[in-house]
Amino acid sequence: NEESFIDLRNTYSIDFNLFNLFYLFSAIVGFFIATILLIKKNQDRVSKLLVSGFVLINALFIFHIFLFFTKLQFRVPHILYMSALSVYLYGPLIYFYFKRVALNYKLRKIDLLHLLPTLFIFIFMFPILIMSGSEKLKIMLDVGIINKEPYLNYIVVTKFISLVVYGYLILKVYLSSKTKMATYSLSVQKWFKMLVIFTEVYVISYVVYGLTIIGVIPKFDFLFSFQIILMASMVLYIGYSSFLSPSLLSNKFSVKKIKYKKSGLTIKFSEELKDKLIYLLEEEKIYRMNNVNLNYLSERLGTSRHNTSQIINEHFNLNFFELINKYRINEASQILKMDTNNNLNIIDVAYEVGFNNKVTFNKSFKKFLDTTPSRYILTLRP
Repeated sequence: NEESFIDLRNTYSIDFNLFNLFYLFSAIVGFFIATILLIKKNQDRVSKLLVSGFVLINALFIFHIFLFFTKLQFRVPHILYMSALSVYLYGPLIYFYFKRVALNYKLRKIDLLHLLPTLFIFIFMFPILIMSGSEKLKIMLDVGIINKEPYLNYIVVTKFISLVVYGYLILKVYLSSKTKMATYSLSVQKWFKMLVIFTEVYVISYVVYGLTIIGVIPKFDFLFSFQIILMASMVLYIGYSSFLSPSLLSNKFSVKKIKYKKSGLTIKFSEELKDKLIYLLEEEKIYRMNNVNLNYLSERLGTSRHNTSQIINEHFNLNFFELINKYRINEASQILKMDTNNNLNIIDVAYEVGFNNKVTFNKSFKKFLDTTPSRYILTLRP
């Protein structure tokens, strides 16, 4: 009848809403971040691989969720259990990243044992993975010869166990290395703290979700959405933090808090000054002044030179000149990118963003973008 037809149409018709678009946006950002991290130079290769891998599998899972909720999965049946193969990698990747950067841990061959669960699930899922698209579609529609429930329950329960184990290990590493982390800048400490919070909250939420799946507690639909939003937020946070402070993805944190041990700058005041500084840089663009210096910046912030240096070091992991030049280079790269007709001279762009000479501009360009202005322009041209 017509009512049944409407129900059937609503069940399988494509559905786009703001939540689904947010999932798609987060997944795309995640893929982009993972790629950028992989090709980024002058960073610890192991740390880079671990973090980019973590971001990638999160982005893959979020993209899978996007396909599921929009019903697009029925048009690409080969994505069935696509993200299931990486369910046991969440914990090991972030765990070894923490050990690498906090304890300067060097990976050993025995650490490959942490990949055994992933190998097992690949073997376990292999009969389904090699199925044709039509067979997988039947499983999705619950009309196939294979019941997907046992597979789903197995994945949920084992992922539940994996997350609990690695959640404990991550927290243990974090707590045991707090003394060493106290010597790092505030931004680095905040980075570690936020990653731990994201990880532990996700573990707890998944534990509750897992208990609902196996029937221990009543089901709550919002828990599933909460996990995805949390995962997406983690991906976006890592992207934002790695852009603002690329050195966070290294295992060499050169800026030490001990340098400012006797400073009277409180955390609250430090955050206020940081916000003012970002406003001056992003809204007023004071870096365009070719004579801008630490004294002038301190006056605009209404604080001392010492405090200004401290907030730059602790929140950006840079010194004054590096921060100013970073913003100058970011704008210069955008100007060159917009110059599609190649009408601008490099030296004119350098002067426009605040540099006094071409030599300093070229050195700074090379430092922040790993290429020269001339080569950068060539990469923009077809």
